[in-house]
Amino acid sequence: MYHNNISTELIYLFVILIIVCIIYNIYNDMNSSTKKLKNKNVVELAPELSFVSDSLKNQYFNYLEYLGEPSYIERNNLKSITSFLYMNDLILKSELGKFKGLDYIKLNSYLNYTHHPKVIFNNITVGKYIRIPERLYGSILYSSPTFSIEQLNVPREFNDHYKNSGRHKFVLLKCECNTVKQGAFGIDFIQKMIMKYKSEKKINEKLNILFRDEYDKKMLFYYNNPKLKIDWLQL
Repeated sequence: MYHNNISTELIYLFVILIIVCIIYNIYNDMNSSTKKLKNKNVVELAPELSFVSDSLKNQYFNYLEYLGEPSYIERNNLKSITSFLYMNDLILKSELGKFKGLDYIKLNSYLNYTHHPKVIFNNITVGKYIRIPERLYGSILYSSPTFSIEQLNVPREFNDHYKNSGRHKFVLLKCECNTVKQGAFGIDFIQKMIMKYKSEKKINEKLNILFRDEYDKKMLFYYNNPKLKIDWLQL
């Protein structure tokens, strides 16, 4: 009789433990589900952006309203933004003139200075995919140190064309500038010079000097008339 009572009590205890475990598991499941629902309703705030300078910060938010989120952002080892860039992914099919008629707009924290036609600081680089006869590369680069020509880091389709044919379909003409419009004016000047001299056979120092002199004259004219319109620029 004594042993039977002990066996019965053990069974009851075992049943109670099972019930407690079941209730505990149900409670845990309900609690975790509630937490998940709460987490879904929580809006994560983006961390405050850090910039190396206030001027770059102001430019960032101005361009954010005008062009949207930049394609690429560069940071230093302290995680502060040093530059931001609008440029289509080179792997994707090209969209010429995607950014208000330009293909490349980069805002830099570093200021550089050009000497002619007058001393002026630059912290913007703009670029446009254009066709340039290779024989005019030297004259274009001589016209101003603000210009550079990117031949290889171009959309895949253009680079493949060069790989297969040895000829550039498009290259990216870049211009260091003080404002986007100033840079676009410089690129527009080069486009017009290409149209005028694309069939020139005598490529020499004289042509280089002509390009520089014409550039200086056109830029001085622009500085005095900054409201000039550029046909392809959508500002």
